[in-house]
Amino acid sequence: MRFIHIILLLSAIKIALAFLLKEEISLYEDHDIALNLLKTGEFFYDCDGARHYSFQFPVYPFILFLIYKVSSVNLFCVILYHILLNALTALMLPFIFQKWLEIFNLKERAKKYSGTIVKITVLIFLMHPVINYYLFFKIHPFTENLFFFTLSMFMMFRFLEKRSTQNLILYGLALGLAVMDRATLAVTPLPFLILSKNSFSFLHYTRNIIALLIITCFVNIPWMIRNFQKDHVVGFASSGRDLWKGSISESEGSNYLNTGLNYYSALTLEEIKYCGQLTPAEQNEFFVGKFMKNVNDDPSGYLKLYFVKLKNFWIYRTLIGNEYPSFIQPFIPVYKSLYLTILILSLISCFLFRKAWMVMTMPAALS
Repeated sequence: MRFIHIILLLSAIKIALAFLLKEEISLYEDHDIALNLLKTGEFFYDCDGARHYSFQFPVYPFILFLIYKVSSVNLFCVILYHILLNALTALMLPFIFQKWLEIFNLKERAKKYSGTIVKITVLIFLMHPVINYYLFFKIHPFTENLFFFTLSMFMMFRFLEKRSTQNLILYGLALGLAVMDRATLAVTPLPFLILSKNSFSFLHYTRNIIALLIITCFVNIPWMIRNFQKDHVVGFASSGRDLWKGSISESEGSNYLNTGLNYYSALTLEEIKYCGQLTPAEQNEFFVGKFMKNVNDDPSGYLKLYFVKLKNFWIYRTLIGNEYPSFIQPFIPVYKSLYLTILILSLISCFLFRKAWMVMTMPAALS
């Protein structure tokens, strides 16, 4: 059986499981935005007493809107969409992993195992418990985020393998969609900046970077203009609330304070009432102001919070997993221990393989 058939078989099993699993599906803001778009023809989300037209990144809510329109708001069809994206991601991964192994320049005796390493890694991705939990039980863009992250990486290697104008344009379009799907995916070109530096002349290297930037902006700027016209905010989505939330030391940058209360508990009742009277742009300025106050009042504390978040990302944080069902929470320490092991092994590989440190550029930037 060819490996592609194994990927398709596992995807078919997931479709069968989707029929059988009865766990409640969690809904998020993207679902509400899609329903609003379906009912009114407008992309918005009501929050804190104001109508936000730039509350969320646009790609996933628009896909949900299309699915809901043809399926009469059938959540099962969204799960099928997740399974499709999961399969497409898995189909791209062998090419990407093989390219990374070539960059590592393994010893001859290890190269004969490269195909096996790639297949095992893809199977781990397909059976990853948290990835599949989001796939089956959450109307959430996480599966789509992984797809666009992988697509941009796939198109990067396609361009480096066959340096044509067409592949550069396709890479730029993939990167533009990835950034519009989730702005933090703007860090995905980091390996490209490093890998292509020694592969092109300075003139061609500069030309490629400028072209990539122009194409990416071509995809994203229309949405940013729309957001400014609608909400008078600059960017893909209103960011003030997230900036402030990330600066609250008692929350360690998460949605909950160490007491278990929602981060909104850090606001006074007067501030909550005042915020409910503001426009989206004024709310954004209000939260940016609170963010700047936290930073200015305790600059060293804010710097310390960065390292706390880094620790939380890779190791452990207070109240970790409190948004997950009780049957999942006991497995979280095991899960984080495995990822810490992977991090340590990756760091060791940076010393064993001279070029392996490039693999760490994106995880470091994303974390």
